[in-house]
Amino acid sequence: MLCLRTCLLAAYAVVALTGSQTVIRSNWLHGRRQGGLLVDEGGRIEASENDIEGNTKAGVTTRGACSPHIHHNQIYNGRDAGVHCLEGGGGLIEENDIYGNEHAGVAVETGASPTVRKNRIYNGQQVAAPSLLTLTQIAQITQIAQIAQIAQITQIAQITQITQITQIPDPRSQIP
Repeated sequence: MLCLRTCLLAAYAVVALTGSQTVIRSNWLHGRRQGGLLVDEGGRIEASENDIEGNTKAGVTTRGACSPHIHHNQIYNGRDAGVHCLEGGGGLIEENDIYGNEHAGVAVETGASPTVRKNRIYNGQQVAAPSLLTLTQIAQITQIAQIAQIAQITQIAQITQITQITQIPDPRSQIP
Protein backbone atom coordinates (compact mmCIF):
# COMPACT_ATOMS: atom_id res chain seq x y z
CA MET A 1 0.00 0.00 0.00
CA LEU A 2 1.27 3.43 -0.97
CA CYS A 3 0.63 6.28 1.45
CA LEU A 4 1.10 9.89 0.33
CA ARG A 5 1.14 12.58 3.01
CA THR A 6 1.67 16.33 2.90
CA CYS A 7 2.93 16.71 -0.66
CA LEU A 8 2.63 19.38 -3.33
CA LEU A 9 1.49 17.62 -6.49
CA ALA A 10 0.73 19.07 -9.95
CA ALA A 11 -0.77 18.04 -13.38
CA TYR A 12 -3.08 14.97 -13.01
CA ALA A 13 -1.94 15.06 -9.45
CA VAL A 14 -2.72 11.46 -8.49
CA VAL A 15 -3.81 8.55 -10.70
CA ALA A 16 -4.96 5.35 -8.98
CA LEU A 17 -5.36 2.47 -11.45
CA THR A 18 -6.31 -1.21 -11.42
CA GLY A 19 -5.72 -2.90 -8.10
CA SER A 20 -4.20 0.13 -6.39
CA GLN A 21 -4.87 0.45 -2.66
CA THR A 22 -3.62 3.91 -1.86
CA VAL A 23 -4.12 6.36 0.99
CA ILE A 24 -3.95 9.99 -0.12
CA ARG A 25 -4.04 12.31 2.87
CA SER A 26 -3.22 15.99 3.57
CA ASN A 27 -2.07 16.94 0.06
CA TRP A 28 -2.53 19.93 -2.17
CA LEU A 29 -3.80 18.52 -5.49
CA HIS A 30 -3.59 21.47 -7.83
CA GLY A 31 -3.62 20.75 -11.57
CA ARG A 32 -2.95 22.61 -14.76
CA ARG A 33 -4.31 20.72 -17.77
CA GLN A 34 -5.86 17.75 -15.95
CA GLY A 35 -7.72 17.02 -12.73
CA GLY A 36 -6.66 16.55 -9.15
CA LEU A 37 -7.41 12.86 -8.62
CA LEU A 38 -8.31 10.12 -11.11
CA VAL A 39 -9.49 6.76 -9.75
CA ASP A 40 -9.86 4.30 -12.62
CA GLU A 41 -10.52 0.62 -13.35
CA GLY A 42 -10.74 -0.97 -9.95
CA GLY A 43 -8.76 1.55 -7.91
CA ARG A 44 -9.60 1.24 -4.19
CA ILE A 45 -8.22 4.36 -2.58
CA GLU A 46 -8.92 6.46 0.45
CA ALA A 47 -8.55 10.20 -0.08
CA SER A 48 -9.05 12.49 2.92
CA GLU A 49 -8.06 15.90 4.26
CA ASN A 50 -6.79 17.06 0.85
CA ASP A 51 -7.06 20.49 -0.76
CA ILE A 52 -8.17 19.74 -4.33
CA GLU A 53 -8.45 23.05 -6.16
CA GLY A 54 -8.01 24.99 -9.35
CA ASN A 55 -7.98 22.01 -11.74
CA THR A 56 -8.87 22.29 -15.42
CA LYS A 57 -10.88 19.07 -15.37
CA ALA A 58 -12.79 17.61 -12.41
CA GLY A 59 -11.20 17.82 -8.99
CA VAL A 60 -11.94 14.10 -8.52
CA THR A 61 -12.87 11.70 -11.34
CA THR A 62 -14.04 8.12 -10.74
CA ARG A 63 -14.63 5.66 -13.57
CA GLY A 64 -14.42 2.02 -14.51
CA ALA A 65 -15.62 -0.16 -11.60
CA CYS A 66 -13.58 1.63 -8.95
CA SER A 67 -14.61 1.98 -5.31
CA PRO A 68 -12.79 4.89 -3.65
CA HIS A 69 -13.63 6.43 -0.30
CA ILE A 70 -13.40 10.20 -0.82
CA HIS A 71 -14.03 12.05 2.45
CA HIS A 72 -13.24 15.19 4.45
CA ASN A 73 -11.64 17.02 1.50
CA GLN A 74 -11.90 20.58 0.25
CA ILE A 75 -12.75 20.38 -3.49
CA TYR A 76 -13.08 23.86 -4.89
CA ASN A 77 -12.55 26.50 -7.61
CA GLY A 78 -12.24 23.94 -10.41
CA ARG A 79 -12.96 24.75 -14.03
CA ASP A 80 -15.22 21.68 -14.33
CA ALA A 81 -17.20 19.57 -11.83
CA GLY A 82 -15.93 19.16 -8.29
CA VAL A 83 -16.45 15.38 -8.48
CA HIS A 84 -17.24 13.58 -11.75
CA CYS A 85 -18.39 9.93 -11.72
CA LEU A 86 -18.74 8.13 -15.05
CA GLU A 87 -18.45 4.78 -16.87
CA GLY A 88 -19.03 2.56 -13.83
CA GLY A 89 -17.39 4.83 -11.26
CA GLY A 90 -18.66 4.11 -7.76
CA GLY A 91 -17.41 4.36 -4.23
CA LEU A 92 -18.37 6.54 -1.31
CA ILE A 93 -18.15 10.33 -1.46
CA GLU A 94 -18.97 11.87 1.91
CA GLU A 95 -18.32 14.77 4.29
CA ASN A 96 -16.52 16.92 1.67
CA ASP A 97 -16.74 20.66 1.14
CA ILE A 98 -17.36 21.07 -2.59
CA TYR A 99 -17.72 24.67 -3.70
CA GLY A 100 -16.97 27.35 -6.28
CA ASN A 101 -16.64 24.93 -9.21
CA GLU A 102 -17.66 26.07 -12.68
CA HIS A 103 -19.86 23.01 -13.33
CA ALA A 104 -21.82 20.70 -11.01
CA GLY A 105 -20.54 20.10 -7.51
CA VAL A 106 -21.04 16.38 -8.11
CA ALA A 107 -21.77 15.12 -11.65
CA VAL A 108 -22.95 11.51 -11.98
CA GLU A 109 -23.31 10.15 -15.49
CA THR A 110 -25.28 7.14 -16.69
CA GLY A 111 -23.55 3.94 -15.64
CA ALA A 112 -21.91 5.40 -12.54
CA SER A 113 -23.18 4.43 -9.09
CA PRO A 114 -21.46 6.32 -6.27
CA THR A 115 -22.94 6.82 -2.82
CA VAL A 116 -22.93 10.57 -2.21
CA ARG A 117 -23.87 11.70 1.29
CA LYS A 118 -23.32 14.45 3.87
CA ASN A 119 -21.31 16.70 1.53
CA ARG A 120 -21.56 20.47 1.70
CA ILE A 121 -22.02 21.57 -1.92
CA TYR A 122 -22.40 25.30 -2.50
CA ASN A 123 -21.50 28.37 -4.57
CA GLY A 124 -21.35 26.40 -7.81
CA GLN A 125 -21.37 28.55 -10.90
CA GLN A 126 -23.59 26.36 -13.09
CA VAL A 127 -25.69 23.72 -11.33
CA ALA A 128 -27.41 23.86 -7.95
CA ALA A 129 -26.84 20.94 -5.64
CA PRO A 130 -29.97 19.04 -4.59
CA SER A 131 -28.32 18.29 -1.23
CA LEU A 132 -28.66 21.97 -0.32
CA LEU A 133 -32.43 21.97 -0.68
CA THR A 134 -34.42 21.72 2.49
CA LEU A 135 -37.38 19.36 2.74
CA THR A 136 -39.67 22.41 2.60
CA GLN A 137 -38.05 23.58 -0.65
CA ILE A 138 -38.36 20.11 -2.15
CA ALA A 139 -42.05 20.02 -1.12
CA GLN A 140 -42.60 23.46 -2.68
CA ILE A 141 -40.89 22.42 -5.93
CA THR A 142 -42.98 19.23 -6.02
CA GLN A 143 -46.15 21.23 -5.38
CA ILE A 144 -45.27 23.72 -8.15
CA ALA A 145 -44.63 20.83 -10.55
CA GLN A 146 -47.98 19.26 -9.65
CA ILE A 147 -49.80 22.58 -10.14
CA ALA A 148 -48.09 23.01 -13.52
CA GLN A 149 -49.16 19.50 -14.55
CA ILE A 150 -52.77 20.20 -13.48
CA ALA A 151 -52.73 23.48 -15.41
CA GLN A 152 -51.41 21.70 -18.51
CA ILE A 153 -54.04 18.94 -18.22
CA THR A 154 -56.80 21.54 -17.77
CA GLN A 155 -55.54 23.48 -20.76
CA ILE A 156 -55.41 20.32 -22.90
CA ALA A 157 -58.96 19.42 -21.80
CA GLN A 158 -60.20 22.91 -22.71
CA ILE A 159 -58.52 22.74 -26.12
CA THR A 160 -60.11 19.32 -26.73
CA GLN A 161 -63.58 20.68 -25.82
CA ILE A 162 -63.12 23.67 -28.11
CA THR A 163 -62.05 21.37 -30.95
CA GLN A 164 -65.11 19.16 -30.40
CA ILE A 165 -67.46 22.13 -30.31
CA THR A 166 -66.05 23.70 -33.46
CA GLN A 167 -66.20 20.52 -35.55
CA ILE A 168 -68.99 21.04 -38.06
CA PRO A 169 -70.24 18.04 -40.00
CA ASP A 170 -69.38 18.04 -43.68
CA PRO A 171 -72.65 18.68 -45.58
CA ARG A 172 -71.55 16.30 -48.35
CA SER A 173 -71.48 13.41 -45.88
CA GLN A 174 -75.24 13.81 -45.26
CA ILE A 175 -76.29 13.39 -48.93
CA PRO A 176 -77.97 9.97 -49.44
